[in-house]
Amino acid sequence: EIGVTIMYYSNGFNKTKYTAAFIIIIVSLILLSQTWLQYSPRRWNEDLRMQKIAKVHKMRLQHIHKMCQEHDVRKVGAGVQNNIFNVELSEGKHVIFCPIAKVGTTFFGRLFGILQMNQPIDDMYNMSVFAGSRYHKYQTFNEIEENVRRETPKMIFVRHPESRIVSAYLDKIYGIGAFRQRIPAYLKSVRPNNTEKSFICGSDVSFDLFLEIVLKDTRNGHGNRHWMPAYSRCFACSIDYDIIGKMETFNDDLQYAMHLAGYKDFPEVTTTNTAKLESIKREIEKLFRAHKNAKFPSPECSFTMGEGYDRVWSILKIHGLLNKNTIIPPSKTILGYIDNTTVAEVSKLVKNDPIFVRQYQKAEKDMQDYVLRMHKTQDPNGEKYNAIEYLFRNISEETKARLKEAYKYDYLLFGYE
Repeated sequence: EIGVTIMYYSNGFNKTKYTAAFIIIIVSLILLSQTWLQYSPRRWNEDLRMQKIAKVHKMRLQHIHKMCQEHDVRKVGAGVQNNIFNVELSEGKHVIFCPIAKVGTTFFGRLFGILQMNQPIDDMYNMSVFAGSRYHKYQTFNEIEENVRRETPKMIFVRHPESRIVSAYLDKIYGIGAFRQRIPAYLKSVRPNNTEKSFICGSDVSFDLFLEIVLKDTRNGHGNRHWMPAYSRCFACSIDYDIIGKMETFNDDLQYAMHLAGYKDFPEVTTTNTAKLESIKREIEKLFRAHKNAKFPSPECSFTMGEGYDRVWSILKIHGLLNKNTIIPPSKTILGYIDNTTVAEVSKLVKNDPIFVRQYQKAEKDMQDYVLRMHKTQDPNGEKYNAIEYLFRNISEETKARLKEAYKYDYLLFGYE
């Protein structure tokens, strides 16, 4: 406007005035184009999307406040386990994060590490969990109040209690993992008549027995973190979280969390297919890393690679990663002569027999390639197991009622049915 005014009111042709006006107009157009690029339709839509998600989180926080007041949750043990961290990210950015086991903690460990090291997001699944992580764990709630800056985003991610319990069972009990060695400590109180092998190894813990372990363990408020109620670990009624993320809306909630942390246009890194492929690889790795576990190589707890192979396929189907009717090739077809080798024997052979090591590595690659090929080529509309329905199908109503009571405040505070 200034440039046009100079031109309009110039008496006659004045080269200096016209040049100044021209420069002013060009600079103005550049500034306007930059503003337009900043608020292009894509960015405008993204801002509107963030505003919608912000409203959802505001409603979730209001719901928590209402439930905390109506049910006096502070007086029933909320916050008995402090689990809150100040996580340093890149460029001086921080988030206050309360991790809850079985709600993406492995994912967040990798995400925070990749952000701290300023590495490409695409490399996230290739790095170790918590590699490079820098964080401070608050010891008391008073320390949180004293040190948390108001502008630091505070985030918590939760999950439907039944889904979280099922995930804990499949990953820590039914699956082939290091956690099994902890089971004997629980078995004595919930199943007195254990065989010696069962008691030592905990390899035959059914889902209904696991639920008894969970119910007994959650009574005192200091149970295992993989199934303790979420509200009891994160001061849910004392901290005004900016992000109340949910596993069921994980992508949107993560995008919003990164937006508040200062990462604009954060890429979508949790595509459903990527997460599924990661889960498949992880289950197969558990089988072929079992010999490194201190407990499994003992003769009492050993199992054959063929038995472990069958268990992995079962887990992948129950998780819904493979269709119900997916054809499982005989274990010997994939594993070769290591099929009948026990994990205890594997732990010795990998140290002394190079021919066995080559076959072992080949078997892992062949199994992973076959399973991933089945996953990619299967009918997307094929019938799949629903893990919750499948595992809860034979659980008594009385046990279900006790679980609802044990996780009562997770249902109430986080709006789950």
